[in-house]
Amino acid sequence: VLNLEVHPPVHITFNEDPIAVCQEEVSATFSVSATHQISNCSWTMQGNSSLSCDSFSVNVSSIGCYDLTLEAIDMNGCAFTLFAENMICIHQNPIASFSVNSSFVETGESVQITNQSSGAATFFWNFGDDSPEISTLNPQHMYSESGEYEITLEAISVFGCSSTFSSFVSVAEAVVIYVPNSFTPGEGNLNLTFEPVISSGVNPNAYRLLIFNRWGEVLFESLNPAFGWNGTYGNKLCPSDTYLWQIEYQSMSRNNNVLRGHVNLLR
Repeated sequence: VLNLEVHPPVHITFNEDPIAVCQEEVSATFSVSATHQISNCSWTMQGNSSLSCDSFSVNVSSIGCYDLTLEAIDMNGCAFTLFAENMICIHQNPIASFSVNSSFVETGESVQITNQSSGAATFFWNFGDDSPEISTLNPQHMYSESGEYEITLEAISVFGCSSTFSSFVSVAEAVVIYVPNSFTPGEGNLNLTFEPVISSGVNPNAYRLLIFNRWGEVLFESLNPAFGWNGTYGNKLCPSDTYLWQIEYQSMSRNNNVLRGHVNLLR
C-alpha cells in the first residue's frame, strides 16, 4: 500500500509593487509574504543574485526593464518559483530640441519653429510672453511687442518622462518708413526738403539715402536719417523734374534692405 501525503501549496507574493522611473538609478529592496516558512532561497534579477530569504536588494541604472525571480523550498520540501515580469523599468528621457527660422524678427513677423525632438509623444510650448501654452508639433508665433523672449519646449514620452529645451528670440520694432512723392524746395515754408520719415525699426547707424537724376548720376547722399535732400546739386537748385531715390537700411532685426522709388521736385 502506497501512502501519499499531500501538502497544500505555499501561497507567496512579492510585497512590493513594480517600479517605473525615468532614466535614473534605482535602489530597491524586495521581500515576500508566504503562508509557510521557506528556505534555500535564490533571488535573481538581470545578473544580480542573492541567497537570503529575508529580502533582496539591487541597484540598476541601465535603460530597460528587469524581471525578478525567486526560487525556494517550502517547509514541506516542495520547490517553487515566483516570477514577476518588469519589476523594475527604467525609461529613457526624450530629447527635446527645436530650431527657429530666425533668432531676429520684427513685431508682426511670425517665428517659424521646427520641432527636432526625439522619443517624445506630447509637446508643450511656452513663448515667453503672455500667450497660453500650446501643444502643436511645429508651431509658429508672432510677437506684438519688441524685446527678448525665451521659447521653451517641454517634450514628454509615452511613459511620462520629459525634458526641456530653450532658445532666445530677439524681437525688434517693425520697420515703418514714409517716403513723400513730392516736395517744393525754395517755395514757402512747407516741404522744403525731401526727407523720408522713419518712425521705427531702422538702425540709425546703418542707413543711406541716395538721390539720382534720370541719367543715374548721384546728386545727393545722406547717412543720417534726420538729414534730407534740399533739392540742390553743386549749391544750385535743381530743375523741376522726377528724381530717383534709393534707401539702404538695416532693420533692428539685422536684415539689410533696399527701397527704391521716385520723387517729384516742384518749383
